[in-house]
Amino acid sequence: MVRLKKKKEHNSEHEGLDEALKQIETHGDQLAHWVGENSQQVLIAIGLVLLVAASFSYGKIRHDSKEDAGFAAVGAVDYDFKRESGLISDLGESAQLANPETLKELRETYTQKFTEAADEHSGTAAAAMSLFQAGFLVSQGGDEEGAVQKWEQALDEASGNPGLESLIRTRLASGYETLDRWADAAEAYESLASEDSVYGEKRAKADAARCYLKAGDNEAAQPLIEDLRSDENLEDLPPYLKAKIEALQS
Repeated sequence: MVRLKKKKEHNSEHEGLDEALKQIETHGDQLAHWVGENSQQVLIAIGLVLLVAASFSYGKIRHDSKEDAGFAAVGAVDYDFKRESGLISDLGESAQLANPETLKELRETYTQKFTEAADEHSGTAAAAMSLFQAGFLVSQGGDEEGAVQKWEQALDEASGNPGLESLIRTRLASGYETLDRWADAAEAYESLASEDSVYGEKRAKADAARCYLKAGDNEAAQPLIEDLRSDENLEDLPPYLKAKIEALQS
């Protein structure tokens, strides 16, 4: 069984990114559902994360020069990819998505560029975001195993930032499911089961229990199901999540 690597514990110096993520992920449960099912739109959303995070970095808090340089470099790569692929256009021009063959070549080119930017700025939150974006490009190319490897690397680069780690684990868990790595998916979801999780504590427990059951580990699934069964606030949950929990309890 491959388990998530334990992160080095240290004080986060990236409060600006934390705050940016909190604003973007106010509706964490909806975000997680959307991220898992709309990879094309995610490419645009990640650019917004980078831009918002960079604005906090320069305008609201003090960041060390290494972090600033990382965000500048990764943001530049992100912008160039979107411009060349047609996801964004120059001012006054209509955006036109590149043809499939060109997009394939651009994904390969920019996967390498995002990876190189992460290597150059290793140890920063920007490096984590760069690998996160590279993973989406690899996934869109049909290589989910390669994408998961990028997201695992991104998690290692997340610099002890809880909000950023949660965002990466959300997509990583979905990737594990795609690969039928049910035990790894369960562990990833369970790591998101905290009160301040952007994913949503109840949904994380429900998905963790579901994946443990898929893995044949009823012993690990049962405590999570019992926690959900004892919760009196299921009526406050979205219908699809309530149905998922009720199915586990039956």
